[in-house]
Amino acid sequence: MRGIGEIPKSGWALNDNYRFFDAEERFGVAHVTAEESTECISGQILLGIKKPAQCPAFGTRCNPNTPRRAMVSTEGACSAYYRYRRAETVLQPKLYYLPPNANSISLTNEVDREG
Repeated sequence: MRGIGEIPKSGWALNDNYRFFDAEERFGVAHVTAEESTECISGQILLGIKKPAQCPAFGTRCNPNTPRRAMVSTEGACSAYYRYRRAETVLQPKLYYLPPNANSISLTNEVDREG
């Protein structure tokens, strides 16, 4: 179930009056299971434990053109991270060097340590 496993005593079932519309009954697929990917961490992403950029397949083997699991949904976390490039490095603040005798802060990437 989307990488988080089965949740005991959860979900809905149709009552006997609507059994004809129950796909598991009608097509005999109740026994069908899907094997969990050892590479995809979509379960941990859906639970908020990890971010999409921490997945080893993210952006390479798993992308909107070749989705593995959670990338399939266009509004999901993996797709949003892929589309808007919200990798962990983008969210980190930049640190700037301020010499002890400085009167102002220069927000450049260059560091002049000679003062």
